[in-house]
Amino acid sequence: MSHVIYLSLKGKKQGLISAGCSTPESIGNRYQTGREDEIQVLSVSHSVSRDQNAHHHPVSFTKPIDKSSPLLAMAIDGNELLEARFMHYRTSPMGQLELFYEIKLTGATIVDLTYNYPHSINDNGSIPHEVVMLDYKSISCQHIAAGTSGYSITQLAGREEGRPLLSGFSNVKPLKKPLVEETPVKPAKHHARYRCVDDDGNLLTERKYRVCLPDGQIKEGKTDKQGYTQWHLTDDKKNLSFHILKD
Repeated sequence: MSHVIYLSLKGKKQGLISAGCSTPESIGNRYQTGREDEIQVLSVSHSVSRDQNAHHHPVSFTKPIDKSSPLLAMAIDGNELLEARFMHYRTSPMGQLELFYEIKLTGATIVDLTYNYPHSINDNGSIPHEVVMLDYKSISCQHIAAGTSGYSITQLAGREEGRPLLSGFSNVKPLKKPLVEETPVKPAKHHARYRCVDDDGNLLTERKYRVCLPDGQIKEGKTDKQGYTQWHLTDDKKNLSFHILKD
């Protein structure tokens, strides 16, 4: 096998979900010594598309039925926040496995979980497996051997367990032009508000908006007659993401 993938998966509530997943008790004779606390991954797929903004599609991966399967069911039921680390190995020129590529997801949640048990006669060479789809707040990719890396933050900020995901909400119209004319902060440190304009420079007055704060909070408000948003308390006033809501 020239390329193999392992997954380390941690849950905010359940801890290390991948613990004990590559043991004989978990996957029988497929177990791997030294990888006991990692999930064997059979395949991974992911895509990013772009219209006005980049749209991150869920990361989909296939894995054997193992010790983590019931825990994944609990995670999707509770909308548990996860951290995932996909480790890609290949055969080196020396004939040994080397870690050459890595993908990390933070603020991830399971959006689809499919169980597959192959036909025992027609597909007797296949193993029971499940397909897991992860949405996420941020993704980083690193080619360890070549020394390149990339990082991106999605619109899925501020998610908490037990709350609906914001992916694909249809009543939000992203601004094509950055918000301008920041006003001075109030005496209280880290308070900020902004003036909203459209592409032609017209003020967006008395318009509903949604703001994603750097700490993950999501709030809604309404601009005043001068186009200013409400005051928002933030640790980083330069990294607020505003969206004007459709009427």
